[in-house]
Amino acid sequence: MLIAAALVQVADSSAGWHAFAAIFAERGPAWPTSLHSRFWVGAGQRYGAVRTIVPRNQSPFYHDVDYWAFAHGMPTDMVNLARVDVGALEDLTRRRASEMREGRLDRDSLWIIEGVPGDALARMPRRKGDFIGGRPKRRGSAWRRP
Repeated sequence: MLIAAALVQVADSSAGWHAFAAIFAERGPAWPTSLHSRFWVGAGQRYGAVRTIVPRNQSPFYHDVDYWAFAHGMPTDMVNLARVDVGALEDLTRRRASEMREGRLDRDSLWIIEGVPGDALARMPRRKGDFIGGRPKRRGSAWRRP
């Protein structure tokens, strides 16, 4: 009976496994990423962390940014979690919005601005040396050309 139940479970969940087949099939010493421009090379030396202004779970490009942060020994808050504390995520979202409005974002962090409206970015206090740019281009994925 236990073996039959296990076989039914495997058959029932196999559709979900197929979605990960391409990811698990990739092999090599490094994650294939498009973060190779001069900006990303220099940013690896300049910043101490990678953070998102609008926190979310499973950003479409978190794989690339997480790998880049890992390769440079940086902490990041771009994640893919199985379960999310919605209250904590909402609190963090409010805190980040306040920090952005008041110009209190950590200067040592590279801030990912996905999800921030353009008018909010235009009003954001900036200091000399601050840079706001678009996301990298990546063919065949969630990345889009600007």
